[in-house]
Amino acid sequence: MFDSVADANAIQRPCPICGGTTFKPLFALRDNRTGAFRQRFQTVRCLRCDLVGLRPLPREVDLDVGYQLGYGPYPCPSGGAVRPKRSGARKRLTDRLRLYWHFIDGNATVDRVKLDGRILDVGANQGDNVEYLLGQGHDVVGLEPNPRACAVAKSRGLPVVCGTLESASFEPNSFDTVILSQVVEHLPDPVRALDRTYELLRPHGRVVVFTPNVYSVWQTCFGKEWAHWHVPYHVYLYGAAQLRALLTGSGFKITRLTTVTPTYWLTMSQRLWRHNSQSTGWTLPAGAPSHTKLRLDLIGRLLAAPLLRVVDLMRLGDCLIAIGTKDLDV
Repeated sequence: MFDSVADANAIQRPCPICGGTTFKPLFALRDNRTGAFRQRFQTVRCLRCDLVGLRPLPREVDLDVGYQLGYGPYPCPSGGAVRPKRSGARKRLTDRLRLYWHFIDGNATVDRVKLDGRILDVGANQGDNVEYLLGQGHDVVGLEPNPRACAVAKSRGLPVVCGTLESASFEPNSFDTVILSQVVEHLPDPVRALDRTYELLRPHGRVVVFTPNVYSVWQTCFGKEWAHWHVPYHVYLYGAAQLRALLTGSGFKITRLTTVTPTYWLTMSQRLWRHNSQSTGWTLPAGAPSHTKLRLDLIGRLLAAPLLRVVDLMRLGDCLIAIGTKDLDV
């Protein structure tokens, strides 16, 4: 654990979406998911556009250290070798069953979206999405800023570049699809990242965004124990209106905006709430649960699924899914 030093000028930094400078304090929260940071971080709401974020912002150098301490280690799940592209009836059955389960369980996964052309997966981590998309026959490249995760992806033979949207040397108009799955909430400058995404896309290309919904019914239920505050790693948190404003501000035309609640996300919030983590100092443990817990968890997921899917249809689920198209008429 270490003490982060806040950016002394960040409290004066305007809202990245609307330029507002007046914020309402919400919760002073501790890092209850990784335990890498000692102090509390103040979440605030912009009084002009309702974007939620941290003020003051932590320094990016401290966040980099936090990612090194709090994220990983990164085991290689496929034994160091990328799985070959599958084909035939077995592949079709496996893909269909996977998709059915993800819809039942509410998983916020890339198979929920039809993907075409050359794909860039931003925030690729150790390359699981890249491996899956390669197995589906896609032309895909991963981009990952964490060198430890990137090294694991490369050891698996996956095409993952170490860097950020701003630092990677991709040419403009290089991709048909850019995936930002659980990425925008981590970005201290989301507008610059979305502008760069727009530049990288070919005409009529699409950006696919998955990000926590800070105005979900589950955030209301769990309050400060909602798992996806995830301070200080989640620098900004969006609702549907704020995500729409972010995308349209960079020139994208919104073609889809929905929500989904992964049941394991709900389970994380339940565990933090049960342990009253913000008051007791309890931290969500790393590692996989036992087989018994997995069986009980599976039963709970199936029982909870009907309610969660109704909430999702009301656009009040825990995760926002947005698709924006590069609109050349803007």
